[in-house]
Amino acid sequence: MKLKFIWTILALTLAGCAADITQERVTAITGATLLDATQQIGNATVVFSGDTITAVGTNVSIPTGATVIDGAGKFLIPGLWDAHVHLSYYPDLGTDHSYPLFIANGITAVRDTGGLLDIVLPMREAARSPGAIAPRVYVAGPLVDGAQRVYAGLNGRPNISVGINSPEEARAQIDALHAAGVDLIKLYEMNTHENFAAAAARANELGLPVTSHVPLSMDTMEAAIAGIDGIEHMRNLEQSCAADHEARLQARRQVLADGKNEDGGTLRSAIHNQFRTEAIKLQDAERCNEVIATLAREEVFQTPTLTVNTIFTERLFSQPHWQETFVYLPPVVQEQWATGATGFARSMQRSEAGEALTAWSYSMIPMLHDGGVKIMAGTDNPIGFLTPGFSLHEELAFLVKAGLTPMEALTAATLRPAEFMRIADKTGTVGPGKWADLVLLDADPRANILNTQRINTVIKAGRVFDRAALDRLLEGLKSE
Repeated sequence: MKLKFIWTILALTLAGCAADITQERVTAITGATLLDATQQIGNATVVFSGDTITAVGTNVSIPTGATVIDGAGKFLIPGLWDAHVHLSYYPDLGTDHSYPLFIANGITAVRDTGGLLDIVLPMREAARSPGAIAPRVYVAGPLVDGAQRVYAGLNGRPNISVGINSPEEARAQIDALHAAGVDLIKLYEMNTHENFAAAAARANELGLPVTSHVPLSMDTMEAAIAGIDGIEHMRNLEQSCAADHEARLQARRQVLADGKNEDGGTLRSAIHNQFRTEAIKLQDAERCNEVIATLAREEVFQTPTLTVNTIFTERLFSQPHWQETFVYLPPVVQEQWATGATGFARSMQRSEAGEALTAWSYSMIPMLHDGGVKIMAGTDNPIGFLTPGFSLHEELAFLVKAGLTPMEALTAATLRPAEFMRIADKTGTVGPGKWADLVLLDADPRANILNTQRINTVIKAGRVFDRAALDRLLEGLKSE
């Protein structure tokens, strides 16, 4: 870490520590339009003491001595979430850069959906340390996969998983993760039906939320009924919506059986390539409505990660405005990503499969939403050269492009992750008793979702970062 950035972080940290000494310091935001999933209040006043909101409304008395932030003409929203990140995927990236980038982009909470415990638990603790410039961090620990793990440290894929071979091992693994203190469980794609169901049931018994990739050996409705709370990337949902879904399931099971000695990651990719595009061609509206109704009834959230699902067509990684965000990454990562993005741009040609996945992904968003399935905003960063923080705003724009209103997209990045994590009584909307995690915008996100990037002030746990502080933070991340 270069000297300039060290001094920037030190100055901001000392300011944060000073604020921590006076926990009852009171701050009031006045005159803003308050927007969240449950209310829209013009000329609102929001008061917070320390890290807790104490009053919200249009006729709120401002305590004597309170610090006042003038919100006139501005728009106040809850702190944003990126509900699908991998903090440990690129070891060279590190949290010294990713955490400040989240804060600078108004992201006050993230959900890490796969990493080894000895790496992600210290990352979570670092985010909780006094004065840390960091979002709230919730971790799943390793992907709980089948015996043929996808992410096993082979063929360019990092080792971020554990494998289970029986229902007994599944329950023991969930017990171990619970004892280690994870915040949720993520079940993965190469599991058998029996092991997946056993792991989900044990997590439910322990009160841990469960997200997943629907296993290739299972139908989406089977996975939903097994007790999961979420599905990432809408993974393998297209298989269950196909007119010949049952025959396709049996065919996948046969390929899995025939490939039992292959590397899990290679086998998974081969199955996707063999079955996905054809399934999309054979989507059946009646069958898909049945699947969606099951997801809604079982309260299974969806995190579509359109930033990843559309990578073959939107090609965000190759766009000049996106590559400009690489300047905030460590020099070694800048070099890796510049080279990698250029290589991707050359090798990743537009294809029928990519076009089909993009079109299908966009089409599913309004179907899921209208069917009563809750949608969360997550990006999968830093996979796909997705710069932490900035990528969440791209995901919001994609959700709106797919058919959500800007307020529905904001709900996907605020209330929905809080509901999934079972902390909606603390965050996700703005009200007395909730955490003072807020973002003040200079323009109305209802008029244009891109206005979520017009950030004036970020408040994390009552700590205020005005525009000048955010600019210093970003400047300090730049390499020489």
